[in-house]
Amino acid sequence: MFSYLLKRLFGLIPLLIGISLMSFFVIHLSPGSPTDAALGDLNPKVSYEARQKMEKLYDLDKPLWVQYKKWFTRILRFDFGTSLADGRPVIDKFLETIPVTLAVNGLSLLLILLFGIPAGVIAAVKKGALFDKMSAVVMFAAFALPAFWLALVLMDLFGVKLGWLPVSGLTSLDFEYFSGPQKIADLARHLALPVAVSALASLAGISRYIRNQMNDVLEKPYILAARSRNLPERVVLYKHGLKNALLPVISILGLSVPGLIGGSVIFESIFAIPGTGRLFFLSVMSRDYPVIMAMLVTTAFLTIIGSLLADLGYACVDPRIRYAAEEK
Repeated sequence: MFSYLLKRLFGLIPLLIGISLMSFFVIHLSPGSPTDAALGDLNPKVSYEARQKMEKLYDLDKPLWVQYKKWFTRILRFDFGTSLADGRPVIDKFLETIPVTLAVNGLSLLLILLFGIPAGVIAAVKKGALFDKMSAVVMFAAFALPAFWLALVLMDLFGVKLGWLPVSGLTSLDFEYFSGPQKIADLARHLALPVAVSALASLAGISRYIRNQMNDVLEKPYILAARSRNLPERVVLYKHGLKNALLPVISILGLSVPGLIGGSVIFESIFAIPGTGRLFFLSVMSRDYPVIMAMLVTTAFLTIIGSLLADLGYACVDPRIRYAAEEK
C-alpha cells in the first residue's frame, strides 16, 4: 500500500507541470494585458513609456517561454511572485483569503454529509413512498437551479423582504464590540446563505447517489442473510448496507472539494465574502497573472489530491482493494 502511494505521488509531478504549462499559456491568450487594467485602457494621460516600464518591470516584454521559466523557477521555491495589481506578495494575499474559503467549504461539506447521506438512506428504505417521490422532486430541482440565481433569490427573500439575514460581508460593522457569543451568532448569520447556496447542489447529488446505491445494496444476498439472523434494521442498514453503498460516493466526495472551491467564485462574489473565490474573480478582471496562476495551480493540486484521497478511501472501505494494492 505504501509503495502504491509513493507511485501515485511521484506521478503527480509531470501532471502538475503539464497543467501549469497549459494554464500559463492559455491565460496569456486572453485579450488585453495587465498594463491595460493597471494604467487604464485607452487613457490618454498614460504615456507609452509608462506602459513599457511596467512591462519591463514584470517581464511582460519577454517571450512566453522565458516568462514561464522564471515563474516555474520561483514556484519550485514556493514563491508565487508579486501581484501586478498592488505589488503585494501573492502568497500573502492567498493566506489572507484561504481560511475564509476553507471555513465556508468545510461547513458546506459537513452540511452535505449530515443531510445528504441520511436523506438518501431514508429515500431508499421508503422506495416508492411519498418521502421518496417528494425528495426526488426537491433534489432534482435543487440540482438544476443555477447557483447565482438561487443566491439572488435567497438574498431578496431572507435579506431584503424578511430582514432575517445579512446579504453581504462576513461580519457586521460593529463586530469588534460584540461579546464572544454575539460574534459567533453574527458569523453564523452572515454564513447561513453562502453555506446553503454552496452546499445545495452537491447535497442533492449525494442524496440521489446514496439512494440509488442503497437500492442496489439492499437487494444483495448478504443483506437478506443479515435480516434472516434477526439483526436490528438499523444494523442491517448502516453496518452492512451503507458501508458498501458508500464506495462510489467516496470518489464523488473526494472530487467535490475542488468543485466547492471553484464554485466559491460565484457565491463569494455575490455575497462579497473576502475569500479566494472573490480574489480570483477580481484578479481575472484586472488580469493579475501571478494571482490567477497561483489559484489555477492550487485548484489543480486539490483536484489531484482529491482523486488520490478517493482511492485511499476506497482501500479503507473495501478490503479487497487494499489487499490488491499490497500485492502489487
